[in-house]
Amino acid sequence: MDWFPLYNSLRIAGISTVITFFTGIFAAYYISKLPKFTKGVLDCVLTLPMVLPPTVVGFFLLMTIGPLGPVGAPVLEIFGVRLTMTWYSAIFATAIVSFPLMYRTVRGAFDGFDHNLIYSAQTLGLSNTYIFWRVMVPNCKDGILAATVLAFARALGEYGATTMVTGYIPRRTATISTTVYQLWREGNEALAYKWVFVNLAISFVVLVAVIVPIIIPVIIVVIIVVIGVWRRGRHRGWHRCRSRSWRRSWRRRRARRGYGYGDHGVIRRADHGEGPVALLERRERAVLGLAPPFLAA
Repeated sequence: MDWFPLYNSLRIAGISTVITFFTGIFAAYYISKLPKFTKGVLDCVLTLPMVLPPTVVGFFLLMTIGPLGPVGAPVLEIFGVRLTMTWYSAIFATAIVSFPLMYRTVRGAFDGFDHNLIYSAQTLGLSNTYIFWRVMVPNCKDGILAATVLAFARALGEYGATTMVTGYIPRRTATISTTVYQLWREGNEALAYKWVFVNLAISFVVLVAVIVPIIIPVIIVVIIVVIGVWRRGRHRGWHRCRSRSWRRSWRRRRARRGYGYGDHGVIRRADHGEGPVALLERRERAVLGLAPPFLAA
């Protein structure tokens, strides 16, 4: 069982949660001071990704950061960096989709805060920065904590917008959600069920953390351990993770089934008899994740 989708999902969800944590808190703080009409307009705009279908959000994002988009084209031309079909493309999608949860929850905590404490602090000559970090944030920590956990859970389970901007490339852009769908397409329901249970376990623990905040440090430690174990196994290399006899028997089993080894992974031996154009098209579809290498037709 390849654990890269778990590692990639935790990496993407963690980074996007850090982004939405700061942007959501500061947006909620400054917007809460605006007039009622301006506040209502901005609330509608910033909450819109929560009510739109994820595929619609992904479409707008793809048109913006794609190679021909107003943001993606200059970045690609100046820096030579593609903002789509990479693992970090999902960070844009998950941050946009999970931002409304962070923003609305923190806004509710700030609106319920007793502003008399702010006025009392101002009479003592305290700065607004001090009041924000030492008075408001500690008193609204429960709402901020709940918003952070919900944003992380939303980013972890995102599928629609992520698929639009990253696609599915094994060991490059695969997440838990896209892996489950791809395994279902291939008919590998047993492995799909395993990933479903993994996602259910993570989601359950994350939601319990809203009620029992002491679990959050445990979650952080588990994430660090999972990422460290995966990266250690990755750097060790496949040839060091299995014995020589196991690799030899594995190759024999694959050879009896008619599989060989090409530049882009496992391909059927029948591919060697194809024309160069047909073989190239099949390999390109396999690399882009449109079909697994042994089913690309």
